[in-house]
Amino acid sequence: MTRAMLARILVAAGAIAVVASTPAHAYHAATHAGLTERAALASSLHKRLTERFGRALGLYEQLSLDGGDRDPARRELLRRVSQLDPESGYVPERGRMSALGWLVAGAAAEGVPADRVRNHFFDPTRGHGLDESEGEALRTRLRSAATGVGSVRGIFTGSTFDGSGMASPEWLRAADNEWGLNRFLDEMERAGAAATAAERDGALARALVAAGAVAHLVEDAGDPTFVRDDYRVALETAGGPYEQYVATRFGRLGVPDLDGTPVVKPRLGALFHDSDGSGLADRTQSRFFSPGTLPGSNRYTRPQTAPGAAVDGYGSGAVRHLVRYQKTERGIVWGLDERCFSDYAEALLPESARYAAGALELLFRGKLEVVAEHGAATVKARDVGLGKGTLSVYADVGEGPRRLAGTRAVTAAGEGDSLGEVALPAGSKRVAAVFRGVDAVGEPLVVVQEQLVK
Repeated sequence: MTRAMLARILVAAGAIAVVASTPAHAYHAATHAGLTERAALASSLHKRLTERFGRALGLYEQLSLDGGDRDPARRELLRRVSQLDPESGYVPERGRMSALGWLVAGAAAEGVPADRVRNHFFDPTRGHGLDESEGEALRTRLRSAATGVGSVRGIFTGSTFDGSGMASPEWLRAADNEWGLNRFLDEMERAGAAATAAERDGALARALVAAGAVAHLVEDAGDPTFVRDDYRVALETAGGPYEQYVATRFGRLGVPDLDGTPVVKPRLGALFHDSDGSGLADRTQSRFFSPGTLPGSNRYTRPQTAPGAAVDGYGSGAVRHLVRYQKTERGIVWGLDERCFSDYAEALLPESARYAAGALELLFRGKLEVVAEHGAATVKARDVGLGKGTLSVYADVGEGPRRLAGTRAVTAAGEGDSLGEVALPAGSKRVAAVFRGVDAVGEPLVVVQEQLVK
């Protein structure tokens, strides 16, 4: 790169820094907090925490992070959460918060730092995430540096946001997503297997944070911007007008209820995209517009609408005010205004919460029936068919730490099938059975069941 080229790039970066506004995001943290809270209260999570983990208060059980102030993982999580609005109710006090609070905090913090949002896009018709053209990549990197999403150094190394990202269903399972499905499974296992009560509390809190992050990804599939690949116009240029409208009108507490039951799907991926078009991304993309994918943009064939006989008005479709039109001498000008945003929100927010509730049902699915008596624990599968995995049985002996009593390999188990019997150490007061593997359709899961010894 010549000095002249370098100078031009730095001048461009400086100019952008002068005019750039705050980085645009998807649904705001408060919106995700409200959606996830509604989803949790409509799901069976409270009951599962009570019955499976022995948490008498369920969603309202107080959980503290273990590890102490010198634990880097603990400090990093608290640092991310502390960047949220301290008046929001999802910032823990001295590392302690309710189970529901940790879940909601995870949903809000999935957008921190802001460049995580690059991996929240998913176009179900093409099967990939945010995909800016090569000609736009440098300008996007410059703007991301100016608005705090990236760094000027990253312009030259390629590390700064370049207008592309991983598809959200892929990001959910990605190895480098520290709060994705893998983290949830690891922490769920630790919530049953860790030696001390403090470690198990901390693990359950972290599992709930990861579950909230997964719910956030599902909820973004209910935002037209994120399923119609519209970073350039909707977020970068227009500043997220629909998302801003939702945040201003509803906040956290005003998010509408589900207006239905949690969506039932056998796989997490099907909540985003299903072959019959019933995934949330499918439904959102096919029924609603975003600022950069209006009629005439030639970006998507659906939804379809037509102007009325009047000079200006609204085209209808899934909602009454689907898109605004104005007839001019140069042709029809299309746009979205607050009437459109109001109709969109009334339709999309309850539906997004229903799909998020479906994600929580999937994450915490399954049950183990444990009978602990006469020096042994017998375990059976309940509520979900199991595939290949490992059953581990842990015991609390006296006042000592929880210890592994034994393991059994599982090839498959249907409703009521036995997973095996494990001898318990003398003096066992409580057992925890943990299955880690896949279910009958091959989806990874961890099932934990705590039980007192008779």
